[in-house]
Amino acid sequence: MAAWLHELRPMLDMAEVRAIVAAAGGVPGKALALIDSDVAAVEKKLLAIATTGDPGNRLREALAREVGGTSNRERLELVIDIVPALLARIARDRPVAEIAPVLAQWDRVQRTARDAVRGSYDGAMVGFEIGNCLAELAPRSGQSAR
Repeated sequence: MAAWLHELRPMLDMAEVRAIVAAAGGVPGKALALIDSDVAAVEKKLLAIATTGDPGNRLREALAREVGGTSNRERLELVIDIVPALLARIARDRPVAEIAPVLAQWDRVQRTARDAVRGSYDGAMVGFEIGNCLAELAPRSGQSAR
């Protein structure tokens, strides 16, 4: 699908194309919908939270602002679409013994997203909570970086 998408939009760099394909989960229609969403930049922000833990909440607060409000609904949906693939990638990079925390946060993200749809939660709250889930996966003092 990456080759097809890149042929369709040759001005996109391959990193962006790969990010779109991952976020789309192999669904061509979804990939087309994400094509102008700057998926790679959003993924980079989410990964920064997961790798640093965002100790000062600066990145999580920025994420909450970016996805909060009704005018940013598409951005929130993009974050919700990106996070499962990002968590899968984090899990693949970890030893088997360290996958359980990633699965726990994946479940927490899924519950947050599901409850947000049911309860019409504020996007900022959902974004911050997703950021909290990712921050939980950051290496702690005394652990090596992954």
